[in-house]
Amino acid sequence: MRFSIIPFLRVVYSHLLLAVFLPVADQALGHAGLLPIGATALCLFSLAPFSIAVLLQPSGSRYIIHLIRSNLSSIFPFFAMAALALLLGAHPNAFWHENGKWIFLLPYGLIVTILACVMGRFWLSKSVLSIGSLISLSALLGSIIVDYFFPGTFAPLDTRAAGFSGNANYSALVAVCICASALSFQSTRVVSRTSKTARPVSLILRQQQSQLLIGDIVINTLLFLLAASCIILTMSRSGAIHLIALYTFFAGYRTHHSRRILLSALTYTVLIPSLIAIVSLCLVKMSDKATLLQENTRLIRFINHQQVDDGSASSRLQALLDSLRLIEQAPLIGHGTGYARTMPELPHNLYLQQWVNNGILGVLFYVGFLVSLFVTFSFRAYPAGQALTIVAITGSIFSHNLLDQRPFLILIGLALGYSLQNSAVIDIRRLRPQRDTELASPENQQCFSPY
Repeated sequence: MRFSIIPFLRVVYSHLLLAVFLPVADQALGHAGLLPIGATALCLFSLAPFSIAVLLQPSGSRYIIHLIRSNLSSIFPFFAMAALALLLGAHPNAFWHENGKWIFLLPYGLIVTILACVMGRFWLSKSVLSIGSLISLSALLGSIIVDYFFPGTFAPLDTRAAGFSGNANYSALVAVCICASALSFQSTRVVSRTSKTARPVSLILRQQQSQLLIGDIVINTLLFLLAASCIILTMSRSGAIHLIALYTFFAGYRTHHSRRILLSALTYTVLIPSLIAIVSLCLVKMSDKATLLQENTRLIRFINHQQVDDGSASSRLQALLDSLRLIEQAPLIGHGTGYARTMPELPHNLYLQQWVNNGILGVLFYVGFLVSLFVTFSFRAYPAGQALTIVAITGSIFSHNLLDQRPFLILIGLALGYSLQNSAVIDIRRLRPQRDTELASPENQQCFSPY
């Protein structure tokens, strides 16, 4: 088989991109002064080559337009959020500090999502996504471990270990998001031994599918173990809720779509949870070797049967009450884009933050975005996208910065694009006949092959 350097470089570049932006390593590198430009601009420049490569092909602009039209039900609510944010940036109380960063954040997020969607549609493969996610999760976990043994490396010295992002709860949320996007939900059904196909062929199919399923189980288990390890070391209560919600959906889906329901139920209710429990115990034992400064962390207090809450519960309750008071004052149009940044404590709830900033339309557009995502992935039979959306739904209850950072934006864009690759619901009939021919031509199939 002839080796081609271009696909190889594309795969390496994709892995590097995912490994930098998914675990929020770009933020740590930026703080260390190791990036050639700001992380915000670097993300756009890193994703742009995939779209440029498509546009340079014959009828490339048509492919991009068709991609956006196919995902319009999900892109439009995001566009409405971004447009509303710009419109209410003219509000007298809008937060224009930091060069207007908080005004332009949602439009920037929309651009990142669309660029990632192009990458997911034309250049991403399942293997790249799986391996890239494993690398990203491993890098995130490694940064948390470094932060745990050497406090102050990434997170402030007097806070919990957080790794690259500097925030323990956000790192836990990112870990669960990466895990959800890379999980394999393939059914465990096997080719029947009574198949009328010739025996050698059926035997080969059974062996190939068996190897594939074993590989999926191993990767899924690794993903859950890595995500669980991140949550244990950060001691993020909200992260535990996200992981439980994800695992419940995953186990239910895999069990429901398996012929061996009893075996699957035992696997997902006993085997993987037992492995997570073993890893948890190992991490607890490992914590005894932590530095003396770590004796005040939530994990150490938990091990020593001391009070776990560090006061964050009361501060979050006060933030909730402040948010409700602000919503009551301006329920329709809010207080202006970015106004939540002026609160003594941020809402820690994206729904409330949208309402405080952009009023009832702001929160409705966001809810519509999440609902449209789940419906789209359900219609395309892409459960990994549904799982990622579930994590976003629960994550928005406990976090206000899901749309502030790049990991979720990139992951949701990749999911929208990749789910369209093998979807049986692409409306080819809306394309012109010559466009059908172009899409099916060997040249373009080779050009847009993610392998």
